[in-house]
Amino acid sequence: MEGRGFNPATASQFPDGMRFVGHYVTRDGLLFGVWTGPFEVTSRAGVYEQHKDWLVRNAKGDPIPSRAVWDQKTDMIYSLDTTNPAAQEYLRQTYKNGAVAFDNQAPESVRVIKLIDDTISPSAPDVSAQMPSAANAGDTIHVSAQTEANSVPALAYHWDFGDGITATGSHFAHTYTQAGNFAVRLTVDGVDGVPAVQTFTVNVTGKLRAFPNLRDNRRFREPTDH
Repeated sequence: MEGRGFNPATASQFPDGMRFVGHYVTRDGLLFGVWTGPFEVTSRAGVYEQHKDWLVRNAKGDPIPSRAVWDQKTDMIYSLDTTNPAAQEYLRQTYKNGAVAFDNQAPESVRVIKLIDDTISPSAPDVSAQMPSAANAGDTIHVSAQTEANSVPALAYHWDFGDGITATGSHFAHTYTQAGNFAVRLTVDGVDGVPAVQTFTVNVTGKLRAFPNLRDNRRFREPTDH
């Protein structure tokens, strides 16, 4: 998702905010990101229509187009004149409710930018998990988790099944090989940096069924009679 000033700050396309949009993106297993071009505006932007004096202009005072949007030749892109005090104030007001933070990473051609809204307190994802409370040794159980509709978007799901096995993902299948009470821990990372943690207990009974034929327990070998 990107923006170059197509719409004013009171745009009606996202009345519930970007967090609401991000929930539906991450719920489908995708990574949600917002790409902004703070120093560029298009010919449909409010800045272009109302404040052409904020843009880089030629000797005649006309804004200088830098290129077309996606080479469509329908909307042109113009650059803000960052020496203009009004343009500087526009940038400050655009990002006044948050800060731009660069994740620690090696120099690359692309950087990840996180926009942080300081007016909203960080919170953990609101998670609903499905976990059986009982199982038989050797049988496969299925576990799953998802965030609620108005929850903070989740970034990753981490499972610890209490028997030395861990897994990552919103859905997973697991098999216990011995009886006992196992404490399962689910940790869900959220975009606000506050994880949600849930714990469950699974009562495993019975014994792992062995194959009745000893020959069936051998490692598979490719046949040599062909």
